[in-house]
Amino acid sequence: MSYNVAAITGFVKEETAPILYQMILGAKTASMIDGAGNLIPGIKDATKLPKLLNDPTIQADSCDLTPTGDNVLTQMTLDVAKMAIMEKLCEKDLETTVFRLKLKNGSNYDTVLLRNEIVAELQRRLALKMENLIWQGDTALTGDANLKWFNGFKKLWLADVNVVVATPSPKIALATAGNARAGLIALYKQIPLAVINDADTVVFTGMDVVRSYQTDLAAANLYNPTLFGEASEIGNLPLENTHIKVVGVAGLNSQKVAFAVNLKNMYIGTDLANEEETLDVTQDPIKKSLFYIQTAWKLGVSYGFGDEVAVYQWS
Repeated sequence: MSYNVAAITGFVKEETAPILYQMILGAKTASMIDGAGNLIPGIKDATKLPKLLNDPTIQADSCDLTPTGDNVLTQMTLDVAKMAIMEKLCEKDLETTVFRLKLKNGSNYDTVLLRNEIVAELQRRLALKMENLIWQGDTALTGDANLKWFNGFKKLWLADVNVVVATPSPKIALATAGNARAGLIALYKQIPLAVINDADTVVFTGMDVVRSYQTDLAAANLYNPTLFGEASEIGNLPLENTHIKVVGVAGLNSQKVAFAVNLKNMYIGTDLANEEETLDVTQDPIKKSLFYIQTAWKLGVSYGFGDEVAVYQWS
């Protein structure tokens, strides 16, 4: 005796883990943090990560040296939110559209006609949502389906008393000509000296600030495209008279804030290791023209040292 499965519709797994990597790393900030080696896989829940601070004491060389200095180990928490999407598609809905000529003959459909296009659009849209979540996430926004999952870098750093605040009082208006440039220069002056000369130290801000900054530079006859980045790096340009790059990210659009931080001080936690973290396209075994697209993943952010971060805010 054996199973007769001839009448059972097979499980169709159209996409696997790479789309999750592409979705997360498609977020500009996540890609940069990954480049610094701080995208941590295998995080399934709140995890304690060690931080090490070593401050050696220099002494005169001799045959009888005295042990001095401490390796101070502390911890930071890297938590991840568990998220998922699920969509339902009915191929019969395409019978009255221009796509009807591409549907297979008959009234029963066993594939999703626009699978590749849908997957590509899902990847693009989810990458943008993850970029916004990484920066603007706020667990207090319980009514926001996209931002409620975890606290992003903006909320974390604005709440940290150790972060260096370069915002003047009262705040100056970003909309006023010259103020984007003035704010970024003020921010540069407050970047902690411990990281100011590190190649991984950048200024993150919104594309609106980058645009205003370019306009300010042009008005001051200081903007030269050959000196301020390549066209292939839209939104990236060096801060005038410095080696530090200003990076425009969608996650900070319209937030009127800029952060100076070292990429090695930023962490992203994810799992990307489970069977659930795949994009599955499955057919309903009864209503065979129905297909379900679903996936689940985990994501969260954290940082090491608040006193190595500086912030500037406009009104």
